[in-house]
Order: sequence, then structure tokens, then C-alpha cells
Amino acid sequence: MAKYLSLSAIGKDTTGIVSALSGVLYEVGANIEDSTMTILHGQFAVILILKVAPSAQVKLKKLLVPVGKKLGLNIFVSEVKNIKSSKKQLNKYIISVYGADKTGIVYRVTSTLADFGVNILDVQTKVLASAKRKTYLMLIKADLGKTSAATLKEVLNALALEMSINITLNIAQEERL
Repeated sequence: MAKYLSLSAIGKDTTGIVSALSGVLYEVGANIEDSTMTILHGQFAVILILKVAPSAQVKLKKLLVPVGKKLGLNIFVSEVKNIKSSKKQLNKYIISVYGADKTGIVYRVTSTLADFGVNILDVQTKVLASAKRKTYLMLIKADLGKTSAATLKEVLNALALEMSINITLNIAQEERL
């Protein structure tokens, strides 16, 4: 029976990282089930969920060592137990946060979401700088679970007012991926 593994890697961005990693995966017959990859301030980061034959796990780890050394990547592989099906119907919303950059935005918004049982599926943040000020932008994809959108919108509006930022809550459109 196939195993599921999580592979994460981080290091200075350079051409050929995705090719090198996926080449090793191809060589051992691993299938990429889910992935996210990004570059932040010149650092490349990847997280993959792999489906691999148990007999290939040791070979995979062995082949990743020289790739990590050559490309300056810190690579970590671990087994994932209790894989959840991605076919589950979620109550998905997009939460947009926009305002003057200040300490605590991520904490205050995400702790409010946690207090209401909202599961964060993805977060992206960016500081947009102009000559006059820094603006903070955060996009959160979340599963509201049993929390009503109306209730959450009310709570987020109060938080936005308190912090002098803008927070919007919109239902997520069907995703292509």
C-alpha cells in the first residue's frame, strides 16, 4: 500500500530547483498529490504531499541529499498519516485585510478567526511601500465551518474599526485547481 510523505525544502532561490526535485520524484515513482511553492525575499520554499511506494522511501531520501547540497536547500521528508480527502465540501471564504502596516495585524485577525472555529487554509501577506507609507495586505482562504458568515462579518468589522484597517469577507469562487 502506498505511503504519503510530506517534503519541504527551503533555500536561496536559483534556477532549476523545481526541476531537480521533481526529477528525483520521477526517478523513484513518487506522485505529487498537492503542492505549494513560492519565493519570498529571494528564498524559495516548497511543500509537497507525495504518494510513494513504501519501498521507494529510503531511495527518495538518499537521492535528495546531493540535490540539497548542490542547490543549498534544507530538505525535510516525513510520513503523513491520516490523509484527508480534498473532496470534502468546505464553507470557503476569502478574507482580505488592508491598511497601514503595524505590528499585530496577523495575530489579531487570525486569533479572532481561531476563536470562532474558522480553519485557515491559506495565508498570503505583503507589505506595499510608497514614499509616504507602508500598506499591509493579507489574503486568507478559510473554511468557516459552522460559523455563520454574518456573525463573522460583524466580528471582523468591529476588529477592523478597532485597528483602523479594512477587512472584507467574501465567499470563495470555485477553484480551478
